[in-house]
Amino acid sequence: MDHGTISVVSCSASMLITILSSIKLYLNIPDNLQSESDMARKFYVLSLEIYKIINLPDEKRGINSSDFLNSKYNQYIFDVITA
Repeated sequence: MDHGTISVVSCSASMLITILSSIKLYLNIPDNLQSESDMARKFYVLSLEIYKIINLPDEKRGINSSDFLNSKYNQYIFDVITA
């Protein structure tokens, strides 16, 4: 291969890598992935807590239904706002 072709290929590869790195930095992909993963975990735990209480008989719940609903709703709203 002649020198000109090698220079064009090298320049193109460098430009492509630079563009991809810039997009990654601009979109902040790693931080967004971690944030989404954390939020998914929080919502999953919240859903498990609700499921656990709903499937218990009323006499074994040990908490007032209205208080539980308000508590979990407030937790949900807080998680949505901080997302």
